[in-house]
Amino acid sequence: MSNGLDIDEPIGLLDIDEPSGLVDIYETDTIVTHRFRNQVEFAAKGLARLANHDYTLGLYNTPADLSINRLRSKKYLLTELHSNLLPVLRQQIISLSQALGDSNSLRLNPAPTLKLVIAIQPKLELTLHRIIRAIKDLIPGMVYESTLTNDQHFKELKRYRLRGLDCFIKDVLRTHLNSFFLNCRRLIETLILPAGDQTDVQALFIGELLQSIDSVVTWSHGSELHQISDQWKLSANHLNFLLNNAFFLAEPNQGSYTGSVIELTKSFIPVIKLSKLFFNKMTTGGMAKNKLPIFTEMSSHQLRSLDESVEEIKNYTGGLMYLLPLAVEDQQVPTITLGDNIEKLSACFQSCLFLIDLYILPRCVETNSCSSQTCLRTWLVTWRTLFSQATINATEACESYEAE
Repeated sequence: MSNGLDIDEPIGLLDIDEPSGLVDIYETDTIVTHRFRNQVEFAAKGLARLANHDYTLGLYNTPADLSINRLRSKKYLLTELHSNLLPVLRQQIISLSQALGDSNSLRLNPAPTLKLVIAIQPKLELTLHRIIRAIKDLIPGMVYESTLTNDQHFKELKRYRLRGLDCFIKDVLRTHLNSFFLNCRRLIETLILPAGDQTDVQALFIGELLQSIDSVVTWSHGSELHQISDQWKLSANHLNFLLNNAFFLAEPNQGSYTGSVIELTKSFIPVIKLSKLFFNKMTTGGMAKNKLPIFTEMSSHQLRSLDESVEEIKNYTGGLMYLLPLAVEDQQVPTITLGDNIEKLSACFQSCLFLIDLYILPRCVETNSCSSQTCLRTWLVTWRTLFSQATINATEACESYEAE
């Protein structure tokens, strides 16, 4: 019995005026789903491209011309970086992070977010390219001396600043941007996973990324002493940890050390404490960040020496504690090594004090950054006397321990 329809005819060839509602919905859903998947994949590829952005622009073993005359003609690039390009990058990162920040809203209504992500990608690519191009124009090569001893007159174009700016963009900022863009990509890609396979993606934390952008801004137009000041603050925190450790180990009831080693430990406490006080004083007085000069009369070599002194002082003060025996009563402390650490620590501070006396204290007087009414120079003279006596006492304690 026929119902008027040829059931063997393909449905697409049925002679009907309007498509069935079911077919229409199915086809529409298929088109929407396909279009949505394409948008997600397009956005993900764009984020991957941003994560793999070329920061070298093909300059691998090219020598860089960093003569002062050439650098002066390119000085405007530093202004372009800190006043335009880096603030734009910062705002674009914030916009992208905010768009992807609410994962629940993203899954419920992803279309507006996808549209924004896709729209911002070419802007981010352009901003990154302009930043890298500016660095390439300023430093047109990858091969150059890391420091100079005769660039005191280069002012804000010293090798110390340029190398710091170059390395920070190509290493630190690049690492944070890479991580951020890959996290954004992973978040976007969850939108096309089956519901059962979707897992919560970690929130986009951009605090360290924004700090790295701010640091690049500071490298481009802040004080050449900012990196040293930051490192000295971190060193003060490290020394505070060592000091607490020394107080703990010097307690007789801890049972870890013998009486003679406890006395040796006690002799190190004033040395560590005075080292900590030095960095605290310098970073709140002579090198208070809001009063640091844009540049000093130091060469890049001298600036780098001050910078590296932080790690050296941390190593020498840390060595005083880490070389002590842990338990065995007849285990001997290598007093020669401890004595060497004290001697090298003292020499390191002497080098720092020489540069501070010659280049930083005069600026302190100019900016009236001495704390209270006591001149920082007078404080340093007192500190030097106390530190000298503390190192003498610690050296004598090492000798007494060795003589036992």
